Amino acid sequence: MGLSRKSLRRLIITASVVALLAVLFALNARTAPAEPSFMDLDPVVTEGSYAEYLAHHKGAEGEEEHILKAEDFLLDPGEEVVLDYYEWINPSTIKLEVGIEKAGLFLIYFRYQSLNDSPNPLALEIEINGEVPFQEASQAILDTFWKEANEEVGTDRYGNDVSVLQILHEEWKTAPLKDAGNLHPQGLKFYFRGGENEVKITKTSGKLRISEIIIRPASVIPTYEEYLNLHEKKENIYFKRIEAEDAEYKNSSSINRGTSRDPGVLPFSMTKLKLNIMGADSYQNPGEAITWKADVEEAGFYYLSFKVKLTRQNTTSYRTLYINGEIPFKEAEHLAFSYSGNWENVTLHSFQNKPFMVFLEPGDEITLAVDSTLFINVYGKLRKLISEMSELGLDVTKLTRNNVDKNIDWDMEEHFPGITEKLELWQSELEEVISVLRALYGSKYDAEIVQEIKAAQAKIRKISEDIDELPRRLGLLSRGSASAVQLLSSQLDSILQQPILIDALFIHTEDAKLPRAEAGFWVKLWVAVSRFFLSFFDQSYSDKAKPDELEVWVNRSRQYVDVIQRITDDVFTKSTGIKVKVSIMSDDGKLLLANSAGKQPDVALGVSAWIPNEYGMRGMLYDLTDEPDFRDVLRQYHPEQLVPMIYDKGLYGLPETENFYVLFYRKDLLSKLGLEVPDTWSDVIDMLPILERYGMSFYIPLSASTSFKSWDMTSPFIFQFEGKIYSDDAFEAAVENENTIAALN
Repeated sequence: MGLSRKSLRRLIITASVVALLAVLFALNARTAPAEPSFMDLDPVVTEGSYAEYLAHHKGAEGEEEHILKAEDFLLDPGEEVVLDYYEWINPSTIKLEVGIEKAGLFLIYFRYQSLNDSPNPLALEIEINGEVPFQEASQAILDTFWKEANEEVGTDRYGNDVSVLQILHEEWKTAPLKDAGNLHPQGLKFYFRGGENEVKITKTSGKLRISEIIIRPASVIPTYEEYLNLHEKKENIYFKRIEAEDAEYKNSSSINRGTSRDPGVLPFSMTKLKLNIMGADSYQNPGEAITWKADVEEAGFYYLSFKVKLTRQNTTSYRTLYINGEIPFKEAEHLAFSYSGNWENVTLHSFQNKPFMVFLEPGDEITLAVDSTLFINVYGKLRKLISEMSELGLDVTKLTRNNVDKNIDWDMEEHFPGITEKLELWQSELEEVISVLRALYGSKYDAEIVQEIKAAQAKIRKISEDIDELPRRLGLLSRGSASAVQLLSSQLDSILQQPILIDALFIHTEDAKLPRAEAGFWVKLWVAVSRFFLSFFDQSYSDKAKPDELEVWVNRSRQYVDVIQRITDDVFTKSTGIKVKVSIMSDDGKLLLANSAGKQPDVALGVSAWIPNEYGMRGMLYDLTDEPDFRDVLRQYHPEQLVPMIYDKGLYGLPETENFYVLFYRKDLLSKLGLEVPDTWSDVIDMLPILERYGMSFYIPLSASTSFKSWDMTSPFIFQFEGKIYSDDAFEAAVENENTIAALN
């Protein structure tokens, strides 16, 4: 018996209401508040590391300070100090002679101005008395600071905000040398003996000016209670909102504005994309920092609150607070922002949820830096476990010659004494890692990182149940994408990353009322419904070009096309005045049909390599040799790249990309097997028997195809053997060339 029309209508209405309520419930759902707490592991000390260096000189803190002006630098011949600074452009060295009364650990501060025009940091190698004291000193860094070129954000042809160009923030800074991984943001300590010390500083990348190098001990940071007693407390009411995207400067050019379409985020637009947040796909790596100008009206104690949203479920992200480049009190080193699922206002607070007050004066700078220091020992422990597991997997492969015959019985304890205890120790160490992460995240539910580590732990436990089956269970330990090694390796970077989105910074006193972080239920409903209906009338992405626009078809993804359109509008059109319409082309075969219909584009990108030659001989394409700057443009390319684009002395296209092969190799495998990195194909052939003996091989892209070998896979071999593709007159294939035959063999 079927439903009546009236009953069906009621059923549809009921289902729609339920679906709408479910969506709105999801939009407003909140997770249980997290309660992070401090917990750590013992540091993993490896030979030659900074951790080993500190352990060796534990407690030997320096006491004096030495300031060396630019005129005190011992420079290479031809280098000189100009005015009161040294402009360090060339790859050269600075030598210093430092007399220390009492031996101890010291930080090396630089008073410098970065001239770096690349996103890479300023990298230096430090030698103390003729030797690099630890691994991290071979690539110590100084930050380069960036700011936006314009205060106003431009828009594209659709009215959406476009990214603002990043330029150097060329102020002089005083900062200590840090490690390249930014895992020791307070600076690297160097041991100076009593008496004369020679310091040699070699620049490995970047450009900068230096006016002073300061040797000083690490400063003692006061506790919060001590900090409060350093300044007079005033009673007043004050509130100021600073949009997060209106930052003064950043220490990484990758920290850019992002977009949130949430109605509670300002500035807001119903239909356009606004660059209204900081932290989207950036501001998550160790040491990355954003600085804002406080500009309070009078000096005093203020609360600092941030409107934030975490993107990683069931985690807590940490930040370090700096005021004018200094940490104001000890507790400000590790400030927690926990996941809630929504935007929320978070006042900087302790692990016990006690809000902090910060003393600010007019013109002070507030910096919030990514803090990954609480996770350093977890990171080190996992790296150690991954190395040990990989080594065991390789040793088992060497023993069994990769023979997994079920009829062979292996006694793993006989071949690897203590393996049972080792597997139990791994499980115990992984449990410690899980406990630390749970404490630092403080969530009721496990984060994805913790779940992956638990999965790796379960695989080790399964191996322990029958150790003698390990040769047939290497997929659980170290081989394949689901192995314990792979599960742990995939989470290494995530452990150090601390993602967070920031909409605004509030500077306020205790009695000031903060605005609501989330838009209300009915506001969200109105925005969702309005956007749904407005989408039917949005003609922003129409594929039809206007008469005064250059029409470009691109055979790539929608995201790629959108990026090209934004960059073109923001850079090319602004500088030349030429309007460009970029449209997606699903198949480059459409070009032939469009030409027949007289609707072809002006430019096509992402087309197959054979098309310029094929269409050029048909007279469909423009000959680029007619352009006056033709030869200047050609200097950007290798001549061989242009061969497929040429027909009868005409050039009908230019390459967009250049593909080349590189050799990846496992250092641990080659070291374990006593092999050298191959330089020639003869070296590869010589090492194959050893690899085969242990169940391994040497992969080349040519083996990915069967009977048909493509041009891009075959040609590297021919050229490496000095063979030829064509004869000298280019009228026939050079298949009889001896070198070509050797390459094909």
